[in-house]
Amino acid sequence: MAGTLLSLHSRVSMAVASPLSRKTVSVDLPITIKMQQDSEETEEPWFRNPWVWLIIAIPALTVVAGLLTLYLAITNPAHHS
Repeated sequence: MAGTLLSLHSRVSMAVASPLSRKTVSVDLPITIKMQQDSEETEEPWFRNPWVWLIIAIPALTVVAGLLTLYLAITNPAHHS
């Protein structure tokens, strides 16, 4: 089912400064809003999107690598002669 269009007019006022006087100018701007009704397409939940998991995996793997590096540094101290 197609969405419906809603047309509105909005009045915008702004002060215009000139060397001789200060005037206020009002302009009517048409605004068109497309209102969507229930569509046949349903959005998937966020966790079904593979890009979300890629974005979550990169920092998570970085934390795991940092903890592994810390563990190796603590359990294998450097031997200086």
